[in-house]
Amino acid sequence: MAFNINIQELVKKEFGLDVNVSSFEPPVNILPFDGVQVITGGNKMVNGAVVSKYSAMGTPVYDYIKVKAGGYYDFQGNYITIEPYDFPFECIVELSQPSMIEETYIKGRKGGSIKEIIGVDDYYITIRGFIINYETSDYPTEAVEAFKRLINHTAELQVESPWLNFFDINEIVIYDRNLPQIEGAFHYQTFVLQCKSNEPFYVEV
Repeated sequence: MAFNINIQELVKKEFGLDVNVSSFEPPVNILPFDGVQVITGGNKMVNGAVVSKYSAMGTPVYDYIKVKAGGYYDFQGNYITIEPYDFPFECIVELSQPSMIEETYIKGRKGGSIKEIIGVDDYYITIRGFIINYETSDYPTEAVEAFKRLINHTAELQVESPWLNFFDINEIVIYDRNLPQIEGAFHYQTFVLQCKSNEPFYVEV
């Protein structure tokens, strides 16, 4: 029997964030499709975006993160395949982009420094989410194994995401991975990924 999991409460408990996933009730006439429920003939909108899919919990899905298939050579010269991966819909993405500023302090200046803005840094991307077993109280072992294979890659990842692509982010590099043990709950795994955007660099020969 499927669990009734309140995503808002889960986000607040694990991340300390108050989120409103929807300002309207999910439609009644919906059809299942690969674990995602699809509106038939609906034109609901959230934050100006048309919602065509709902998660298994009935929350609207208007953004997603997909990692595209690819590959790279490791340090031993072996070719490693990157399998396509769909992040869980229960994700929160946060972006920040600091300026790159050189500061010079001059003796005798009344206060502060002379600042030279030389550009903007890459986007710093925080992805918070859950891998949830909606069917039983067992740990989602297979789903976590697939996630572990993804985050262990030592290469940039090609991503498809309406939100990230809107900011011209098409590649990310994972800098830090956090998968804590959860006290009192065994049927889901929390994760936090710290990433940076990446611009491909090509060398002409």
